Amino acid sequence: MNTRTRSLQVFPIFAAVALCTLASSRIASAAFPQLGLAVCNDPNTQQNSAITTDGAGGAIVAWQDSRTAPGVIAAHHVLASGQLDPAWPLQGRVLVGIPVPNANGGQFLPSIVSDGAGGAIVAWNDLRSAVTGIDLYAQHVLANGTLDPAWPATGRALSAAPTAPGQIGSMSLRSTCWRAASSIRRGR
Repeated sequence: MNTRTRSLQVFPIFAAVALCTLASSRIASAAFPQLGLAVCNDPNTQQNSAITTDGAGGAIVAWQDSRTAPGVIAAHHVLASGQLDPAWPLQGRVLVGIPVPNANGGQFLPSIVSDGAGGAIVAWNDLRSAVTGIDLYAQHVLANGTLDPAWPATGRALSAAPTAPGQIGSMSLRSTCWRAASSIRRGR
């Protein structure tokens, strides 16, 4: 393996286990098992993963998780050493901190960017409203694995306007994440 390459790959195994392998640019910094590191080994399905750097040689991984119906977005921090961050919950942090009242559907297709302070902004498609259809929501998870108390516990609505059946809001998740992270870095 080329130790100069920095990459993170997430593989679904038996549709139940998300595995993560990080090859750090630091020689002998991370001791990963040959088949990767289980980021979440909950028996339900984890899929549609996304990843960003933590700025310190590690990474934050977000994924769509079926541990609760109708589905949630979760994230976990992998340290530069190749270990899961013990400050974070063992199976990852669920990013909607409280149940969403009257939620009709789940959250899916996460996108993630670094917040520049060891945490991340995660955005996702959200089906909580039967009126607006597929909305865009985001959450700020801090470096210590807690949700940013300045953000709503159910996530911040980025686009929750009614759309025609089958349409998704016009903002892309990736560009939405970048805009939110840029605002945080500027202190807004």
